[in-house]
Amino acid sequence: MNRSIIKISMFISYKIIFFFIITYILLFFFWIYLGCFCAVYKNTQIHLFIDVSLSFIFSFIPPFIIYLVPGIFRIMSLKNRKNEHPYMYKLSYLIQML
Repeated sequence: MNRSIIKISMFISYKIIFFFIITYILLFFFWIYLGCFCAVYKNTQIHLFIDVSLSFIFSFIPPFIIYLVPGIFRIMSLKNRKNEHPYMYKLSYLIQML
C-alpha cells in the first residue's frame, strides 16, 4: 500500500516539476517575442499596453462578481443569530454551484 502511494506521489511531483519547467521556458520565449515585436513596431506599444490592460480587467471582473454574491449571502446568513432567514445559506450554495 505504501509503495503505491509513494510511486503515485513521485509521479505527480515529476509531472508538476515538468509542467513548471515547460511553463517558464514558454514564458521566457513569449517575453523575447514580445520584446522583439515592441522593438520593431514602436508605435504599437501604447495600443498593446492598453489592450493587455483591458483584457486583464475584463477577465477579472466576472469571477469577482460571481464569488462576491454568494459570499455576501453567506455572511448575512451566518451573522443572523436568530435564524430568521434559514434558506439564505442554501441560496448562497445554489448560486455558487451555478
